Amino acid sequence: MKTIRLPGILMLFFFMSQAAYADERLMPPPARADGETHDQMLAQAQQTLKDAREMAGDLRKWNGNSIFGVNLYAYHHEIKKLQHDAPTLFTQPQPMMLMMARVGKLEYIVEKLDSDAPFYLSSSIEFDKLISEAQASVATLRKAVLEGKSARVLEAIQKLKDPYE
Repeated sequence: MKTIRLPGILMLFFFMSQAAYADERLMPPPARADGETHDQMLAQAQQTLKDAREMAGDLRKWNGNSIFGVNLYAYHHEIKKLQHDAPTLFTQPQPMMLMMARVGKLEYIVEKLDSDAPFYLSSSIEFDKLISEAQASVATLRKAVLEGKSARVLEAIQKLKDPYE
C-alpha cells in the first residue's frame, strides 16, 4: 500500500472537508446548497445561499470592508421590496411618511453605489450614466412623495431605475 504525503495545509483542508460532510450542519453553504438542489429542495437551497451571502456581508461590514456587489444587491432588493409593499403602505396611517422613509433608504444606497464603486467602474462614462439615471429615478420618487399624490408615487416606483438595466 502506497502512502501519499500531503502538505500540512492540504491535509487540514482534507480532514475539515471530511468532517464537514459527516455533519450536514458543518457543511459549507455552497456544498449544502448543492446537495439541497440535487435533492430538489430548491427553496431551501436558495435560502442557504442567501444566508451565506448575508453572513459574508456582515463579516465584511464588521471588518470595515465595503463590497460594491453588496450595495448593488441591497439597492435591487430595496426596489423590489418597495414595489411589492407599496400598495399596502397606502392603506396605513400616514402613508407618505412611510414612503419617505423608504425613499431615504434608496437615496442612501444609491449614493453608496456611487461612492463605493471600484475604480474601473467609477472612471467609466457608462457607469456614470447609469448611476445618474438611478439617482434621477429616486429623485423623481422623492418629488412624487412630497407632492402627496399616491398615483404619481406608484408610477414613480414602477419606473425606479436599476443601475444595471
